[in-house]
Amino acid sequence: MALVSNDNKSYSPDIELITTELEILKENKQYEVLAIDYEILGNPELRYKYIEKALEKNPSESNEIFLRSLQDKMELVDKEKIENEITQYIKVEDCSQLARLYVDISDWENSVKYYCKSICQDLEEENYFSAAFYLKEMLKKRLFNYLFEKAYGKSVEQNDLWWQTRVLQELGWDDELEELIISNKIEIEESGDLELLRLLYKFTGEREKLLDVIKKITDSIRAYEFGIIQKT
Repeated sequence: MALVSNDNKSYSPDIELITTELEILKENKQYEVLAIDYEILGNPELRYKYIEKALEKNPSESNEIFLRSLQDKMELVDKEKIENEITQYIKVEDCSQLARLYVDISDWENSVKYYCKSICQDLEEENYFSAAFYLKEMLKKRLFNYLFEKAYGKSVEQNDLWWQTRVLQELGWDDELEELIISNKIEIEESGDLELLRLLYKFTGEREKLLDVIKKITDSIRAYEFGIIQKT
C-alpha cells in the first residue's frame, strides 16, 4: 500500500515520517511500493528508477503489467501475458481485478463493465464496503469521461447537434462547446430550440435576444408547472 494519499485536500504530509518510511521500503527492497509512492509524490525520476528495479526482480505477470502501465510503456509487455491474466481472472470470476487490469491496458469500456459487475456482485452479497470501495475507485479514475467521449463520437456520426452539446457540457469542454454552437448558428436559429438558442446568444453576446430566450424558457416552465402544457 502506498504511504501517502491525495484523496483529502486538507491532508498535510509529515515529511519526516514519509522520509523514514521510504528508507524502510528501500532497505526491504520493496521497489514496487516505492515506485507507487514516488508516483504519488510527483517524482517521475525516482518513480522510473524503482520501476526498473522492480522489473529486474522478475515480477509476476500482473505486477509487470501494472508497472509498465505506470511507466506508460505497455508495448513492452508480451501480449500473451496480458491474455493469460485476462483468462485467469475470468476463470476465477474476479471482476474487480479484471477491471483494474483493463485500466492498465487502457481498455476503458471493459474496465467500466467489470467495475460495474464487481459492484453489483458485492451489493447482492451485502459486501457494502467492497461495493463502496470499488465504486469510489472507478469514480476516482474518471472512467465516465470515456463513455461521454464515446457518446460524443456517436453524436458526431449522427450529426446530432443537441447531443453533441450535452456531452461537451458534461465533459466541461467549454472552448469546444462555444466553437460548436457558434459554427452552427443558422441551424440553431432555424431549429427554435430554446436551450441551444440560450447558449448561442450567450456566446455571441447578443444580449437582447438572450433575454428574450430566457423569458420564453421561464414562461414555458411556468406553463408546465401550472398544467397549461400537457405533461407527457
